[in-house]
Amino acid sequence: MQFALQLTVAVVVSMAGVVLAMAETEDPSGSPLAAFSVPVAILTLLLVDRQRLLRLPDWAAAFLGLLAFGVAVQEFFSDAPEARLLSASHLIVYLTWIFLVQVKAARHYWWLHALSLLQIAVASVLTSKPWFGLALLVFVLLMNWSLALFLVNRTLRPSMQAQAWARDTKDVGQSRQGVVLDAGQRLLNWRFVGNSFTLSCLGLVFSVLFFLFTPRIWLSGTSIASDSRGGRGGVTGFSESVRLGDLGSVLESTEPALEVKVFNTTEDREFTRDETIIFMREEPLFRGAVLETYTDGSWARRDFEDDYNLPPFESLPAEFKTMSPVKQQMKLYPNGSNILFTYGTVFTVDGGDTPMQPVREYLSNEIKLNRSFGWNATTYWVYEYPNDPRDVHRLLGLQTSRQFFFEYIRRMTRIREELRNRLTPYTREVLGDARADAEIAERIREHLQDSGEFSYTLDLSIEDPTIDPVEDFLVNRKAGHCEYFASAMALMLRSAGVPARVITGFKGGAWDDGRQAYVVQQLHSHAWVEAFVQGRWVTYDPTPATREETVRQLQGNAPAGQTMTTVLKSWWSQGVAMNMYQQQEMLYNPVAMFSSDAWSRYGGPLAALFEFGQPGAGTPTSKLPWGLILLPISILL
Repeated sequence: MQFALQLTVAVVVSMAGVVLAMAETEDPSGSPLAAFSVPVAILTLLLVDRQRLLRLPDWAAAFLGLLAFGVAVQEFFSDAPEARLLSASHLIVYLTWIFLVQVKAARHYWWLHALSLLQIAVASVLTSKPWFGLALLVFVLLMNWSLALFLVNRTLRPSMQAQAWARDTKDVGQSRQGVVLDAGQRLLNWRFVGNSFTLSCLGLVFSVLFFLFTPRIWLSGTSIASDSRGGRGGVTGFSESVRLGDLGSVLESTEPALEVKVFNTTEDREFTRDETIIFMREEPLFRGAVLETYTDGSWARRDFEDDYNLPPFESLPAEFKTMSPVKQQMKLYPNGSNILFTYGTVFTVDGGDTPMQPVREYLSNEIKLNRSFGWNATTYWVYEYPNDPRDVHRLLGLQTSRQFFFEYIRRMTRIREELRNRLTPYTREVLGDARADAEIAERIREHLQDSGEFSYTLDLSIEDPTIDPVEDFLVNRKAGHCEYFASAMALMLRSAGVPARVITGFKGGAWDDGRQAYVVQQLHSHAWVEAFVQGRWVTYDPTPATREETVRQLQGNAPAGQTMTTVLKSWWSQGVAMNMYQQQEMLYNPVAMFSSDAWSRYGGPLAALFEFGQPGAGTPTSKLPWGLILLPISILL
């Protein structure tokens, strides 16, 4: 029993160290320090726990603890932001090693379990990748098994001596410190293993339910982790919100995001491969979320309550149908968002033969579904309007008040006063003698994209965490990914009085012969700018061309279809990213509807079964047995 406990604890500690090291090294600046828990656990199991060749005195353990704390404090106050973040996890690793090299009493085992759990908790902050979900499942099972062994060992330790137990009997029912042995006098039997495994599985089920149903209040406000409308970006590429100043680097994903097929509505036929490539041009922009509000390094969507339902294409008048010569079939893979991506100027969107109610925001032209969450791929049809996009609302008979429109435009120039004061001198120097809005926008785009002063990188490390990330990008780093370039241009435009907003979506893609479709991968996720110039919104992409070169080197072939791996990854990402509004739609409402339906079907009969002592209700003896028999059956139904 004691050896089983020692071996299991060594495995638990080793696994916690490996998981933490894997999570930390997802960032190139991370350290694999925690992985050294594996050799330390093996050596201490052999030299300390089994052979007793090594014994660390308490005073030495205390000294090493102080030394570990000093090293962690020094790391915390170093210049590198990554080191500050990871100093606490390294301190946990140091303390784990110190407890491993000591002769273990009950408190040492408690601490080793607690420190292992803390390492997993730190790893959960550093990664949200699907592999962590599998590792967490295995760790929970190991942890429960280890704690079961520890508690049984601790309970029986006073009576583990030979004289305290009669070994010459095979009778079942004898107990030692309250634990009953089987006929073979074994503590570790299949019943013990089965009970431990069953309780672990039940604990996992209840933990998952608790996690899913606990209101995600922290993901539902207007903080940098979310947006005011309840959305939160997917974790594998596209994001509804932009968060600047994160540590580490972006890891690109080759998972498919979109599949696009193009059709000629006039001739009622699908475009060929060459026609599709020509239609998509070299680097197509698939428009997604419109981000209007910037606060302390974060762009978020804002709800102006100007949504309207898009009419199905077949319901449009005949003369309107001729205005849309091209339609696109979009297959959107799950990403935790309700955004529908579109290419080109959109007349309307519908689900074809599948009932669907897309909505469009009048002022932002953002298109989305009323539902905000889904586990499966969504297929929808986009009908293009090849003329001036400002005509679309007029053709659909929609309009808004001039006051509301100008209020929206005014909001698109908002910027925190302190940041405006710091950016304005820099922007004026870049603009020179430019005065017209179009000239201002073009000067800023050229400065960021073509001056050679800035470069594209996936490294997110920051130089000065005390200032705004955009200012740090413009003044210190001068290198970043698309979100930095788009944010810098939008804020510079706003500081110059030009309305601007950030758009997130996808840029690029490639024809896939296997799917016979134009495929966009998660690594094509992109951010750009729309500026209100000469009475209309104009697209500007300030990211240097090296971004396209980087993407082409990485893209390769997207994984074929929705394999079991991609489905599991999607479920994991959706569960982690789910916020309170999505919980309301996907969990609370269905449960409430099921409960209401079940009560309407079985509530009356159940109530009648348990009517005691009421006139006409019958006697208790005639009602109670049937009620007890039918109650579990009704619950199962």
